[in-house]
Amino acid sequence: MTKNEIMGAILSNVSMDELDVIWNALFCYRDECIPEGEPEYDDEWGDICHIMAKITENLIGEIVDDGGEK
Repeated sequence: MTKNEIMGAILSNVSMDELDVIWNALFCYRDECIPEGEPEYDDEWGDICHIMAKITENLIGEIVDDGGEK
């Protein structure tokens, strides 16, 4: 089994509520470890959001844009 197949199997069993748990942890990371306003940190946060959007899109078949606010 390839890495992509393993990740697909894992993600196929993740609910939107479970994604919210991950988002909440990421927002805590943003608040505590990579504060807004520092270009390096803003780039890191942008990368995190992009990857999470791809995961969400794969799970539900579309991108849900809530403006990045939680």
